[in-house]
Amino acid sequence: GETPDHLRDIYEAIDYAKELGAYVRGEHYATLLEGDLADVLGAVAAGWVLVGRSVQHVTSHATLSIASPSEAAR
Repeated sequence: GETPDHLRDIYEAIDYAKELGAYVRGEHYATLLEGDLADVLGAVAAGWVLVGRSVQHVTSHATLSIASPSEAAR
């Protein structure tokens, strides 16, 4: 298989989220995604698949918010 390189695969997953138009910005040990729910969930799932192909253990945390009141403050 491929040589494990979790950062390479994480950056590939971020690039995929950008292609979907779901990427907003990186934060400390996190990536903020916004947009159509299908695109956001697709980006999350792609992260598991892209990282998991070379790294044996993948852990993630996702918080979903729909119609967040903080959106109006932007």
